Amino acid sequence: IGGNGGNAGAAALQRKCMEREYACAVVGVPKSIDNDILVIDKTFGFDTACQEGVKAINAAYVEASSAFRGVGLVKLMGRQSGFIALQSSLASGEVDVCLIPEMKFDLDGDSGLLRHIERVVEAKGHCVVVVAEGACQENFASTEGKTDASGNPILQDIGRYLKEKIAAHFSEKSRKKVDLKYIDPTYMIRAVETNTSDKIYCYVLAQGAVHAAFAGFTGITVGMVNTHTAYVITISLPLSLSVTIASLESPNIR
Repeated sequence: IGGNGGNAGAAALQRKCMEREYACAVVGVPKSIDNDILVIDKTFGFDTACQEGVKAINAAYVEASSAFRGVGLVKLMGRQSGFIALQSSLASGEVDVCLIPEMKFDLDGDSGLLRHIERVVEAKGHCVVVVAEGACQENFASTEGKTDASGNPILQDIGRYLKEKIAAHFSEKSRKKVDLKYIDPTYMIRAVETNTSDKIYCYVLAQGAVHAAFAGFTGITVGMVNTHTAYVITISLPLSLSVTIASLESPNIR
């Protein structure tokens, strides 16, 4: 049970079992709140994470809209994929800017983020910005290409970086000041009890995994693909494929 790292471990176990001709069923169950496992429609925990993300966004909206020229900045999880930030933003309905790792953006210039925030504040009186933790990492050359022990890219704190940039931008004498509030729920969005949707989905995945093992399948991942859940159709996704490439948000799809 796990994300890219957990499934990579399962794939390694599967290879060893095959090498030693050891009769053992290895079945992966996709678990990643980032929802970034290739081919799988949705991983369990994602719905709960988005639900908690909306709470953080709504708190930022209340703070920003209640203040004079308020700006609410929220950082949510999402190393390489911006699914949590994007879906939480859409569900909230209060977000003016959503920044995800899949899309590069400029900070400065007339078409940059800072000028856009300025225009939104002038028009609405407040602005809410949501950023995924993996966004804008190209601005930090010090950690480029580096990974941790699990193989995940080492990230700089984009939330604090944007907070400092926004504060500096509106501190210039030629600009009106803003009341900036920064919210970083960190692990709070995944350290909560799962919602009903995720609980039911977990039961479905667990049953699908057990049925696959009893049927003699090994080296596969069970999950939801094209809206079909494991108890309807057992999807045989090779473990090695599911961990090769992270699933990414497609920002150009309408």
